[in-house]
Amino acid sequence: MSVLARILLYSETDQGEALRSKLENRGYQTIPAGDRAEAMQAVAMRQPDIAIVDTGSGSNGAAVGEEFQLLVGARTMPTIVIGDDMGTAGANAGFEHLEPGFQDLELFSRLEALTRLVTMQEELSRRTETTRAYGLDELGGAEVPESVPDARILLLASEDIDTNGIEQVFGGRGQVERQVAAHLAMEALLRDRYDAVVVQVGDNTKACIEFCADVRSNSRLFNVPVLMIADGTSEDVAAAYAAGASEVVGSDTLPERVLLRVLQLVKLQRYREIMQAVYRDARHYATSDALTGLFSHGFLHAHLDRLIEDVRSKGKTLSVGMFILNNLDLINQTHGYVVGDRVLRQVGSMIGNLVRAEDLAARYSGSRFAVILPDTSAEAAGTVLHRIAGVINFTEFSIPDLGAPISVDLKAVFAEFETEDTSRLLLKRALAKAT
Repeated sequence: MSVLARILLYSETDQGEALRSKLENRGYQTIPAGDRAEAMQAVAMRQPDIAIVDTGSGSNGAAVGEEFQLLVGARTMPTIVIGDDMGTAGANAGFEHLEPGFQDLELFSRLEALTRLVTMQEELSRRTETTRAYGLDELGGAEVPESVPDARILLLASEDIDTNGIEQVFGGRGQVERQVAAHLAMEALLRDRYDAVVVQVGDNTKACIEFCADVRSNSRLFNVPVLMIADGTSEDVAAAYAAGASEVVGSDTLPERVLLRVLQLVKLQRYREIMQAVYRDARHYATSDALTGLFSHGFLHAHLDRLIEDVRSKGKTLSVGMFILNNLDLINQTHGYVVGDRVLRQVGSMIGNLVRAEDLAARYSGSRFAVILPDTSAEAAGTVLHRIAGVINFTEFSIPDLGAPISVDLKAVFAEFETEDTSRLLLKRALAKAT
């Protein structure tokens, strides 16, 4: 059975067994540790991807996490600390903090983000190896920023909500701008660049969730982190995450904690942008499709073969997706092949910009594009790919000399890795779902 990530679970509370069960039910492999010495040995010998330190109330779990970081050295092992007292570690990019009594959705939202961080770093190493096989220079390095003093935050909160605490604490760590209505917030996001959005919900949960969905459906805002401050039912929280919220916290969360969470989201987003720039700058005619600028069919197979080897050795998972431009023949017949090529180029560019930093987008053939999604289940891949297809299908493509814009019909299909798969078989299984 494949796993999403290997997690060291060190718990000093009676919640350890329940937490282990939740993690394993969600597809994570746990490495339990009964005491601190056993935890340190597991870090050194078994090299988990992520650590969870549950010290409960009244103790400083950050001290244990800091010992972990000393053991792993240059290798990154993100750590979630569950406890009341984080000391100064809350601002460290290597730590996430959860207070006792957290909701499961909050935990798994953090784990998803940290798993992606680990995946991005592994993918950078893997892509360097594939690039080297083509006789090209190695890719540059990338690190999570230690701080983001220039962060620009958009705060959406209606006029009846008191945001003084949030604005004061944010004011010393970045630039914050408040909007009191969703349409004004959207106009601001489209007009200027912001690093994150904070939505203080109040009584209008539905409108705030709709705003979040609108942000995610816009190609320019697709990856902007959105933190929601809300008190609602578990269904409301689940709906917020489904709409694309990066994280949801309660209204009783201290402004200082909200600030730390937002800055952490900004750090991870900056890191994704750095990674995308590294990949973009390293593109070469030998590895790229001439029309779209995405990776070529050959690079796709070479890299997927390498990833499959890693998946088999580590017991993780991966999925591949296919985007099929269903109306390309109609566009060619109506407007000519030059226009068809221009549409292909624009669609390929959008796919390359919208995929996650750890995903690899390539031109498969003709009107078909492929995406490799490492450490991603079929369910998660479906969410990612359908959102991207939705954004592109909602876009009208402007072509010079044509009187009207062109709309496309882009279909997304996908398949998850199975034990006997080769790169060709896995891609073929994904493509077969288009018929």
